Amino acid sequence: MNDVSQFRCGRHKLGFRPLACSVLVFAVSSSTSAADAIANRYSAMLEDGTRVSAPEIAGWADPANKPSLAGKFIFHDTNPVRWILDTTQDGTTPAKSPMPTAVDDSATDALGFVEFVGGDRLPGRIAGALTGQESAWTQRAATLLIEPTVELNWPDYGTPPAVRVRTSMLRRVVWEQRSSRGLVPGTAFLRDGRAVKFRSLRWERTRVNALTEDGLKPLPYDQLAEIHLPTGDSWDGLFGQLAVLTPSGSARLMQVETANGLVATTSTERFQPAFRGDKNKADNWYQLIQPAWSLDPLYVRFRQIKTWRFFWPHQVPLSLILPSSVTHRPTFGAAWVWKTNKSVQSTPLFIGPDQTGFGWGFGVSAFHELRFALPTNATAFRTRFGLDAGVGSGGCVRPSVQVVKANDAAISVFDGKVLVGSKKVGDTGRIALVAGTKELRLIVDPVHQGRPRGADPFDIRDFFDWADPELWLDPKTVKDEIAKRVIPSVASLRGWKLSPEDQQELQIVNHWDMTDARSPRYRQVLLTASSLVRLSRQFSIPQDARWIGFSFASPPEKDVTVAKFQVRVAGEALGAFTSPPQTTTHVEPVLFPVERFRGRDVDVEVLLTTGGAKSFFNWDGVDVTAQRPGLLRLFEDEEKFVKELRDGMAKIELTQDSPYKGTSNIKMATGLRGNARLRGLRASIRERPEFGEYRYIRFYWKKQGGCH
Repeated sequence: MNDVSQFRCGRHKLGFRPLACSVLVFAVSSSTSAADAIANRYSAMLEDGTRVSAPEIAGWADPANKPSLAGKFIFHDTNPVRWILDTTQDGTTPAKSPMPTAVDDSATDALGFVEFVGGDRLPGRIAGALTGQESAWTQRAATLLIEPTVELNWPDYGTPPAVRVRTSMLRRVVWEQRSSRGLVPGTAFLRDGRAVKFRSLRWERTRVNALTEDGLKPLPYDQLAEIHLPTGDSWDGLFGQLAVLTPSGSARLMQVETANGLVATTSTERFQPAFRGDKNKADNWYQLIQPAWSLDPLYVRFRQIKTWRFFWPHQVPLSLILPSSVTHRPTFGAAWVWKTNKSVQSTPLFIGPDQTGFGWGFGVSAFHELRFALPTNATAFRTRFGLDAGVGSGGCVRPSVQVVKANDAAISVFDGKVLVGSKKVGDTGRIALVAGTKELRLIVDPVHQGRPRGADPFDIRDFFDWADPELWLDPKTVKDEIAKRVIPSVASLRGWKLSPEDQQELQIVNHWDMTDARSPRYRQVLLTASSLVRLSRQFSIPQDARWIGFSFASPPEKDVTVAKFQVRVAGEALGAFTSPPQTTTHVEPVLFPVERFRGRDVDVEVLLTTGGAKSFFNWDGVDVTAQRPGLLRLFEDEEKFVKELRDGMAKIELTQDSPYKGTSNIKMATGLRGNARLRGLRASIRERPEFGEYRYIRFYWKKQGGCH
């Protein structure tokens, strides 16, 4: 070992302590002046690989404008922009990586965040949870309520309520990030160091209930450090998000990453530029985005965004997909954990002496192998690569790309040359994938045998970047995958059956809902493309049921035509109605009597007939009820109500003496009798009640004798 116990790294003569070396010498010095940085603040790459830069992005304040950079339209029809970097933010403290095992080494006692399938991240704290079934009339997805720790509200609206995020799209929840542990699916890490394995979770306001092998275990939030959700298929998760972001599969996708830790993916169907003040000043600009995981819009300050990434549904950045497995066999670089969208040193992805930047990718250290399961419709792959600019003239690796075919045979589709130093950007070119290819492997080898003379020994400075790796999928089958998931993405449609033909005719579209002017948002609304669509579902009609109600409404815009509905129960036509305009945040249901079906399981059919090319409508919920919505019956001849009135000394009884309505009334002698908390009664009393809440109590009374 004496012949390698001393070596030179840059200008520092160091002993055999590679970790110390990595701290001392792997910083990139830049000769770019501050003036040059401002002059080229925004750097971008177009679809055809052309790079452009300019001091500002033009025209991105108003939805009516076409934004451009250096004269190139960002959303050009044939040669759009692939990514944009704000280079003035490259030297800032990097946001936390959006991938679960790509945690900054210095991230101890970090602020909490929520991480989603696909790598999106929302900094914030849990403020509660909703099942989405609190009211059958307004069914929603199950959500966590997250109070963001970054500014995401429109200034004129004041402090916003918590953001509702879908629990079905969670990957990880962090209260205190204390280490760079990788993703450990189905595990809760407590602050006292214990780990709890679980099968499933039920979220509540102050705790989560974990189903373990020993039964249900409550875990209060104030005792938790992290929860890692069970991982499903990454591609299924991606297609599920696309079903919300672009139900037709035709919109362009956009992911933004900010300097304060937000990573959010949306589409042009759920995005709006906005401004407050002088729209000619970018400091006044906002970007309204609503990811698939959020039921609420996020208002992101334009100047906070450090990266935009754009892609089509069939052209997928590999950074959105979680590796199925990671193999790291370091000699001395065990501390260097692979990261997404940054180098292993948490710096931007720069390669070469000119610090050529990239929009997405992976930073690894040799030896590293990243494996990705592929969908059956993958057709091609391409990536750029190189030793990270931070290593300067150091490092020595050989990159390669392998694929695994249907017969489990692994073959190499790209064998790179040995690289020493960050000299230039390599390119695999477009690699065609044959049908049945089921796995992709990205391998970086440290070349222990046959290293060129003078190269760093072992794996010293073997910091490598996979830059802009992307997969092409077959466009038609992508749309098919999205179509399978569109109807299930609408919570109020779950449980309803449609024929394959009707599924094709019933469209779901993203609609900007301005019903509540102070809290507008994108909603999934329905549109019938043909003259008739039939939905069916079985309901149990309780013995006390009186009504079946349908909470449907049309957006109030002038050019929206009403939709028409026919209702059948057990094959019997109950009637027809048109969707009323939605003028409030909640819709009063249309009711049909069902007393004659009491005690039976019946098939309920809804026949939708189009009212025109723009017959949009909201489908909020359907329910069977014993009383009219908006009215809550407290007493109607029930003796059990009288027995609940236990507080007070007055004599009380149920009597049939001269009832005003029904068969009975309550008779009470002088004094008081009551109960402030009736069992089973859930009634919110509000000055301005919404649907399902109440303001007044109505009752009839009479007095026998004496003064009134």
